[in-house]
Amino acid sequence: MKSLTPDRRPSHILDFEAIGRVVDRVKDMDASLGSAYELPATTNSVDWGRVRAARADLASSISWAYTLRDVHADWTSDSRAKRRYTALERVHRMARELIALIKDDQLPLTPSLAPRFLTSDEDSFHVVDFSQLMVGLERLQEAAKQERARLSNADLHEAAPLSRVGGDSASLATPGNAFISRMGEAFKKGFGQEVLIKFTSDREPTGPFVSFVEAVTREMGEPMTAEGIRKAWDRAKVHGQSSEEK
Repeated sequence: MKSLTPDRRPSHILDFEAIGRVVDRVKDMDASLGSAYELPATTNSVDWGRVRAARADLASSISWAYTLRDVHADWTSDSRAKRRYTALERVHRMARELIALIKDDQLPLTPSLAPRFLTSDEDSFHVVDFSQLMVGLERLQEAAKQERARLSNADLHEAAPLSRVGGDSASLATPGNAFISRMGEAFKKGFGQEVLIKFTSDREPTGPFVSFVEAVTREMGEPMTAEGIRKAWDRAKVHGQSSEEK
């Protein structure tokens, strides 16, 4: 399958082959890493399923790093947090009112609306039909209610989660810090090794983690240099760690 190379991947999800290329770059630096992602030598479906699951987990961790960077403003702005909480109430109320309006026995809107929903489009692909729409509206109403309750119970209905960062949360204080911090977590979870920035004899940053971030950001169309990765990691000081020479 041909690799996708847009300026930026909107979904932030690397596919099976892209994860394979990332792992290969890490293994080039340390051959002992990444065995869980290697293609099976057999056609056994269980073995292939295990590799697909491992690569999907790593792709998900990487995606979370990008997502946290992109939504950072929402996590640090109290005013946005309040507006989001208020908007959830509107979603809940409007979904409830729309459901009630459509189901009003005195109006019978369902018989006139339902036939307008086709079960497939012109290319014979399945699309949402009317009954699915109604179920979706009911779930939307409940989801908005549950999310409001979650924010309220967590005391986040009036404040953003990272609006007053400090201590252990300091590594998330900026979008860049949040990104590299989560990339560090993705690396540790995916390869079972602590993040360590090493140096060549010419004092150039190197090591499996540097190769990991270089490979991921190249696949995403936003390449970072080894020195840029080193600086970002030192700024974030994930879990109190900083670059160490070895």
